[in-house]
Amino acid sequence: MFLVAAIVSTLASTGSPALCAGCTLDAPVTGEAMPLLVVLRDDRAGRAWRAPALAGGFAILTLAGWQRDEPRWIEDQVFAAARQRSIDLARVYLVGDGDGAVYVARHVDALSETFAAVVITGGGEAPTVTGCPTEVLPAYFALGGGLGSGDASDPGTAALRGYFERCRQPVTTSRQPAPAVLDWLRRHVRVTTVS
Repeated sequence: MFLVAAIVSTLASTGSPALCAGCTLDAPVTGEAMPLLVVLRDDRAGRAWRAPALAGGFAILTLAGWQRDEPRWIEDQVFAAARQRSIDLARVYLVGDGDGAVYVARHVDALSETFAAVVITGGGEAPTVTGCPTEVLPAYFALGGGLGSGDASDPGTAALRGYFERCRQPVTTSRQPAPAVLDWLRRHVRVTTVS
């Protein structure tokens, strides 16, 4: 049995708790499970992604308070969103810019257990861990194009991209607009099985 199916079944049988204070969940009207784009909130990043995500059939969850040092908290917010909307938990993606990219660097292994791919729109740093993620975690460095503060010459961005490359994770760097990045995300599905 797929772990994702088991989680969806468990979520369906539980209540519908509210999302965290200051967090927002927007979704297009659809009868099917949809991919979820999680944005580590920054007003500019949330605005840049909202309209393209909704037009592309994605639900979008913008998080406030994500700076806490608990990746499990972000996972809990994903599950809270899945209790409220029909979310495909195999297609959950994370966007980080500036401090959000630093957060990704600090928690890359834990985040690889929840997200099918990450998008870095600027900033970052070299991860403090020496090992590589236990799960495949494709990374898209969306530098420029109005999606964030990204610059390929930024040392933090270069260090984070270098980490993903050293760990042989799929890496794409481009200046494409949001719809092209969302198309790239759609091609990445996280599948985890239990024995």
